[in-house]
Amino acid sequence: MSRTATKPETSSDASFAGRLNAAAAETEQLLDQLLTAAPAEGEIARPPRVTEAMRYSSLAGGKRLRPFLAVETAALFGVKRQHALMAGAAIELVHCYSLVHDDLPAMDDDDMRRGKPSLHKAFDEATAILAGDGLLTLAFGLIASPEAHGDPFVRCELAAKLAAAAGHGGMVGGQMLDISAERSQMELPGITRLARMKTAALFTLRLPFLAQSIPVGLHIGWIAAVLRDSDALLCLFLLIVLARLADAPLRSEQPRSNDRTPGRERPRSPRALHTRAPRR
Repeated sequence: MSRTATKPETSSDASFAGRLNAAAAETEQLLDQLLTAAPAEGEIARPPRVTEAMRYSSLAGGKRLRPFLAVETAALFGVKRQHALMAGAAIELVHCYSLVHDDLPAMDDDDMRRGKPSLHKAFDEATAILAGDGLLTLAFGLIASPEAHGDPFVRCELAAKLAAAAGHGGMVGGQMLDISAERSQMELPGITRLARMKTAALFTLRLPFLAQSIPVGLHIGWIAAVLRDSDALLCLFLLIVLARLADAPLRSEQPRSNDRTPGRERPRSPRALHTRAPRR
């Protein structure tokens, strides 16, 4: 009989898990409603294959941490939950698009994602590219919609911040740095910059909610706390990256997949040995 004691779940643990699961379920439901076969207002038609591919890559998977952080931060400043969920769904769609394109043979060349074949394996490369394009475009449609915020100025601010976080000065640029690392060994400052651009940029995107939603008289310490939280998230991510780097020689022999498919070998490269840290 094992004498290993299990740590009892505290009320704070249960509360956090409950809020995380609730935000994930609400985001899943919202994405399911948005990614239907019927065209939305202003659209001509939604070809079934690309719609199915978009649903395949964005539903039934992931912890939905980005929408969760958007909802939780928005709640601190009195932003309506339905607005935060719509904006969080837009951020999640950008994340899903990035994973679809990351998995392509020209990029990370991963065959599995979240326990199932990557989109280009389940469908084909052309469909995967178009589905990723569709997810990214839909994200900006959501963030610019009245459902994301009633104030047009705030919607413009959110769209601009999303573009900055997802573009060549953020996530796209971070992926470029990751690819470029195949040709050179990256030191800690470079890894930090890569992580800030490729991963942390979308996590900190919840901050624009503060722009037009701070109640009069709110203590500046609240805002500072949110900003410190963003830095803490980045530091936590970097610790995970560094922990993986310490195990890199072993991981270099693992399958060419984020899910480590049996029988597939990942080729050795400076990128695999020094910077590779698959996103979830």
